[in-house]
Amino acid sequence: MGYTYKCLLKNLKILPVLAASLLIYCRAYAEIKVTGLEKNGTEYAVSLNDSIKISGIKLKKTNSGNEIEFPQYVSKGVVYKQMSVLNRDYKNYLIGIIEKGIISNTENGKISYKINKFKPLKNHNSVKAFMSVIFDGCLEVECRVMNGKNGMWIAWPAVKKESGWVKNFEFADLKLKKEIESALIGYYNGRNGK
Repeated sequence: MGYTYKCLLKNLKILPVLAASLLIYCRAYAEIKVTGLEKNGTEYAVSLNDSIKISGIKLKKTNSGNEIEFPQYVSKGVVYKQMSVLNRDYKNYLIGIIEKGIISNTENGKISYKINKFKPLKNHNSVKAFMSVIFDGCLEVECRVMNGKNGMWIAWPAVKKESGWVKNFEFADLKLKKEIESALIGYYNGRNGK
């Protein structure tokens, strides 16, 4: 009986260490990984888990090193952020991949997401709400719920250029796109009693 009790105590001391290791492993596995990298002049495009693609990324030199700069939307002199990194380690990971130009990890597990921001608009014909989606707790992307001729749809980050609108955020995984956009429209309808 004494031996079993000592073994149990010893194992209980190990459990927190094992739990912390498992949490670190799960978090590392869940983060969205760069599975593709393209350079076009001074801009970069990254594919994440072969599911989403972000274009128009720049590296901005600062006194403390490079910073990542996502495309922004400018209207009437006001700058609106469309994407942001929520985790310092993830930001450093992205910067390192872009600086080196080498993709070291090509695992592409399923991306998790959650709806974060919800700001409905009352007096606008086409834009019904501003919303945001957080991907794997690392990356937040702004979007708009729009109402068009064919019903509700989601507008993702894009910039207007001379040639027209250029998408800065695209889904390669159309099943994920449909799932997220259905969730966003459902969330909007649920909050507006539809």
